[in-house]
Formats: sequence, C-alpha cells, structure tokens
Amino acid sequence: MIAGVAACVALGLRFLLAPLLGTANPYHTVWLGVVFCAWFCGVGSSILATAIMFLGVWYWFIPPFGSFARVDLGEFTGMMGFLLFAGIIISIGERARRTQTKLNAAHDSVGQLLSVINMNLTSFDHENLTPDAVHLLNDSKELVEQIIREIRTISHLLHPPLLDEAGLGAALRIYVEGFGERSGIAADLQVEEDMPRLSPDLEISIFRIVQECLTNILKHAEAKSVVIRVGRSAGMVSVTVSDDGRGMSDGHNIGVGLRGMQERVRELRGTLLVDSSGRGTTITATMPTAEKVAMADLTETTAD
Repeated sequence: MIAGVAACVALGLRFLLAPLLGTANPYHTVWLGVVFCAWFCGVGSSILATAIMFLGVWYWFIPPFGSFARVDLGEFTGMMGFLLFAGIIISIGERARRTQTKLNAAHDSVGQLLSVINMNLTSFDHENLTPDAVHLLNDSKELVEQIIREIRTISHLLHPPLLDEAGLGAALRIYVEGFGERSGIAADLQVEEDMPRLSPDLEISIFRIVQECLTNILKHAEAKSVVIRVGRSAGMVSVTVSDDGRGMSDGHNIGVGLRGMQERVRELRGTLLVDSSGRGTTITATMPTAEKVAMADLTETTAD
C-alpha cells in the first residue's frame, strides 16, 4: 500500500514539474520513488512500485504520449537502463535491511543477557554480605546498568528484527509478555484486530514508545498493572500506555525518556499527551499514517 502511494506521488510530482522540465528525462521524480521503496518497503513492494512508475512514465511521458506503442531505440535504451538501475537499488536496499536485522538481533540478545545478569545481582540485596561484598555488588550493578543504557541508546537507532518477521502486533505481544514475566507487573496489551502493516518508521516508533514507557514504569512508577492500547482510525494511529502507579504529581520527571518520545512523535507529525496524577500516568501518542502524510503533502504541493 505504501509503495503504491509512493509510486503515485512520484508520478504526480512529475506531472507538476512537466511545465518546467518538459518531457525530457522523465525519470527525475520516479528515481526518488524507487529509492524510497527500496529503503522502506521491501523487495516485493519495491518491484510492484517500480513497475507502476515504469508503466506510468511509458504511458504519459514517452512519445507517442498516451499509449504503450513501440518506442524508438533511444527511448527503449533509457527505459531498460531505468529498470536495470532500479533493480540494483532494490537489491542494495534489501541487503542493507538484512544486515541491519542481524545487527539488531545481536544487540537485542546482549541486552536481554545483561538484564538477566542485573536481576540476578539484585537478588543478592537481601543477603547478609560483608561491607566489601556490598560495595563490590553495587559497583557491579552500576556497571551493568551503564552498559544497558549504552546498548539502549544504540538500539534506538536500529530496527527490532521482530517487527519485520512477525509484524507490530506480534512483536509488541512478545515484548509485553516478557516484560510482565520479568517485572511481576500485570501487563495487558490491546491491539486493534486486523491492524494492517504500517510504515517502518511508524512501527518502530510505536514499538519504542511502548518500550520506553514500560522501562519508566518499571523504574519509577511502583505500579502493579499497565494497559497498552494500539488502534487506528481515520488515517491516524494511536498508542496509549496507562499504569496505576504513583504518577508524577510528586515532582518526579522522567526527563530524557519523555523528551525522546516527544521528539520521535514530533518528527512523524504527531502529538504526545501526558496525563499524570497520584493514581497513575497515561501517555498517549497519536500519529498520522504514511498514506495520510503523503496525501497531505500532495495536497499542499498541488495548492502551491
């Protein structure tokens, strides 16, 4: 779906630029469409979008215009060159995604192992240790927590492999279930039935928002339960995370985590609302789908 929209937008922009560029070199904007799809939409969707753009250019911008009649040798060579280099771009994009998936798997595995080590170290808090042992234990815990923070910072720049393999709903379900088992906090995930695949940027943002919220709840909220809801309506996707903890009415500020979420949502043209009291905190992020953004951009371009 996203690839098809990108193909239509690329052809639409070429129409808008026709008074300036004429019919010479009709591939200016469709190259952008190929690159976008190769990076964000996967092989199948990229090939489909490339075919749409190729046929659109052939029909509207290559003489004789408005038909798929035979073209001269020069135009035919240009068309074959476009398909060849589009295939190369798609191949490079797919290889980059696979490499990124392997890196994500390595980082996620290390992060999980460190979390287990940290929990094991915490279990010694109630033991009768010597002062030297307590000092060594605290130092070890601080080092592990520092490493976890560093890995989390790196992982924010990478893409969780579960999103590509299982989709947003399944990836969230696995993560939330694991969070509940490790933390002892009752975690309820509610994802709208038949939720379609979203753009990669939107899926990773929703996943990271839930991840950051649950991390803050575990560290600060003293909550017993949390509810996560993800839904879609009228071209907008919303994610709401509500806990029954102490809230932020005592002046507590989650600082960098909240600012990071605000910046992530802002980049996607969405809004982030925080409702906190002594009876819990609710964080709601609302963001437009890629289709809605593309249509808005196209409308603005046409209006200009």
